[in-house]
Amino acid sequence: MSTITPEYIRSLFDPIASEGEWTPFVDAITEDVKWAIAREGDKDLRSAAGLYNKQEWLDLVRAPLIASLDMDKGFTMAVTNFDVIGNKVVAECYGTATQKNGKPYNNKYCWILIFNDERRIVEIREYLDTALVYETRVGNGALDAMGLA
Repeated sequence: MSTITPEYIRSLFDPIASEGEWTPFVDAITEDVKWAIAREGDKDLRSAAGLYNKQEWLDLVRAPLIASLDMDKGFTMAVTNFDVIGNKVVAECYGTATQKNGKPYNNKYCWILIFNDERRIVEIREYLDTALVYETRVGNGALDAMGLA
């Protein structure tokens, strides 16, 4: 059984905070992850709430958000606090970016991550300001691009 350590968690999140590099974190997620944003159940693609697997999260949550942001200015997420409890991590995070329309995208997150014995993420429960996600998607044409406007 692998042990989840604070150092391991920092190795996943520090690249996001320092350079906006998500690869170590995304690579740690299993393909069949159960990723619940704000709630379980049907997906609301306008606010991103719902239940996703990894590919769905990449295509239906992350890609529209990235398309709404001015990536020349970057998108970082810093962990402000986290606790490791066995194979579970509770992380409080703060994301900062600028939307393409010039408005700030500053969101607070609480992520509860469940790891398997191979130190891969098999479940995520994410809580965030879904109204801000919706506003960002509407204000930057992401819903139009998804055929949801």
